[in-house]
Amino acid sequence: MRRTDPERPRGAPGIRRGVLAVLLIVSAGLGGVVGYLLPHRTAELTVERGHAQLSANGTTYPSSRGFVASQHRRKGMNMIEIPQAHGKPSYASEKEIWRTLCVYCEAIDTADIDGFARLWEHGKWPWADGPGAEPARRWLADHLILYDGQTHTQHQLTNTVIDVDDEAGTATFTTYASIWQALPDFPLQPIIHARFNGTFERVDGRWWWKTVELVPDLVGDTSRHVRA
Repeated sequence: MRRTDPERPRGAPGIRRGVLAVLLIVSAGLGGVVGYLLPHRTAELTVERGHAQLSANGTTYPSSRGFVASQHRRKGMNMIEIPQAHGKPSYASEKEIWRTLCVYCEAIDTADIDGFARLWEHGKWPWADGPGAEPARRWLADHLILYDGQTHTQHQLTNTVIDVDDEAGTATFTTYASIWQALPDFPLQPIIHARFNGTFERVDGRWWWKTVELVPDLVGDTSRHVRA
């Protein structure tokens, strides 16, 4: 008869191995998360005797012992470094600019034409007939196709890199942009994948969109989204 040790229930080693595998994956991705939350800084995750330690921007963040697998402990982690092109990095400024980009997506997807126009108070929408909010509003009102007041689109931004010069009050950004659309006679599908390259400037303490360039990479059927 197989002896069962009540102090060591069956399946425990397997469970421990599963937990270690999950934590290993989490720890491997931790450096990438910090690289996003603290852009343009240096982040490093090191492992020593089962103890993981994260260093970012000159600060060390220790974590609990004993959760990292031996294979990870032997290999360690590579340095993650995203250089700042110019000036001093500012997470607060980058966050404000990122929120503005998100507001742009939501304004179009919800057919908020006035909200879209306000983003260009100190800039120029590339297809408008002049700078400022009113030309941007006119262009969108003339070209955006609505269905019972809705666009039935979803804009998504990925791979966004924002480069801020806080001292100069200027910033640049680049991002991938994808637009999806679905209608009763138009199955859900991406209608365009493009890159946005643009600039921001700080006016009276607030970051405003200055310019944007749209570079289409993959173009599908946009005929139900905007008029030519």
